[in-house]
Amino acid sequence: MARKYHSYLKAHLETEVPSSYHLLRDSGYPLRSYPMTPFLNPVGAGQVRYNAAHARARNVIERQYGAWKKRFSCIDTPFRCSLETAQTVIVATAVLHNLALSLGDYEDEDSLPLQQDETMVNHSQEHGGIAKRNSIVANFFN
Repeated sequence: MARKYHSYLKAHLETEVPSSYHLLRDSGYPLRSYPMTPFLNPVGAGQVRYNAAHARARNVIERQYGAWKKRFSCIDTPFRCSLETAQTVIVATAVLHNLALSLGDYEDEDSLPLQQDETMVNHSQEHGGIAKRNSIVANFFN
């Protein structure tokens, strides 16, 4: 039986976010109309370029997570506390990290390794997601 997840964020993304906005996910997630995933087996130069742009954009975010985890190693290991305490630690370290960045205290980006895509492949796709991703490739990557 397929497991259904109900969350405010998922409902908001599905109903409130304009279709011109895109959430990037790795290939471990299903392709839907709001979260874009890379092509599993790209065919043609447009799909290859889309995948390369998708990976570059996701890498910017992954590198920032890496810098955050480097600054606060406690969030790079499994928490051994209550969920409420873990949530407080995550929010507090995010605020402190962003404050440090706003004050100019940041890691040299060249010293951070590129993040590798270590995802499992989920073949689940939604027709709306396929059409949207194909449209993006046709309009921007061909």
